[in-house]
Order: sequence, then C-alpha cells, then structure tokens
Amino acid sequence: QVRYDKGGTETEFGMFGLRTNYSFASFSYFGDDVKAYCLKPQIGKESGTPVPTALARAFGGPGVDYAKLCIPDPSKVPLNEDGLVQVRTTYPDDVEEMGVFMRRIVRHMGGQVPPNADSTVRWFAAPYASSSSTKTFSDAVAAL
Repeated sequence: QVRYDKGGTETEFGMFGLRTNYSFASFSYFGDDVKAYCLKPQIGKESGTPVPTALARAFGGPGVDYAKLCIPDPSKVPLNEDGLVQVRTTYPDDVEEMGVFMRRIVRHMGGQVPPNADSTVRWFAAPYASSSSTKTFSDAVAAL
C-alpha cells in the first residue's frame, strides 16, 4: 500500500492506494480513531497499467477483479443500521443477500437458523431487502 504518512517520493511506491470516498469501518490505533478505506489499484507511471495487473501478467496469475475490490459484503458489513443500508443499497431487492445479513443477526443474538429454513429466511428478509423499504435494523432485531 502507498505510504501516505511519509509523503514525498514514498507515495510513489505500493500497488494499492486508498479510496478515500468510502470508509467501511473505524478502529482505534494507539488511541487515535482511524478509518479503514477501500483500496484502489495504483497506475504505473510509465506503463499506464494498474500495478497489480502488471504484476499478475508478469507471473501468469489471474489478477484482481477491481469491480469487486470493495463491495459491501453481507457476511462482513457491520451488524447495525449502516450495515443493513449497505446491503440494501448494494443489492436492492435481493432477498438472498439480505438473508445472509439476517442470518448473521440471528447468530449474533445467540440463535441458530436451521439449514432447511431458506424459504423462511427469504420471506423474513424480503421487506428489508426492498429498495423502497423503510424497515430498520432495530425493526429486524425486534422482530427476531
């Protein structure tokens, strides 16, 4: 990753920089609140090619799917209102993805979702997944 903290020519090194328009979490680092940002590929100055792509080509690897580099994942977003909204806006009307998020809430509350409960999970997730939904995280917790 690019060393923004050092400045100068040090910022010319690293395969990935920070996409500062989207922070997916905050954490404490030696007493300071720090935001965790998504990564973006750095572009080679001479080649004009993303550095990770050039490296993958050099070693015959598959490379990185940049479109999926920082998509909110229902199995990883925070279990709060922000997480619910991230799932709803990233996957509008997708009851499967919202179902993943709802299953996590159940597990976090100490419950279990039986393996054969897929249709029930979809039914429960549908009102929360709707792009026009006004349902909140608190609503989901209360209903569960």
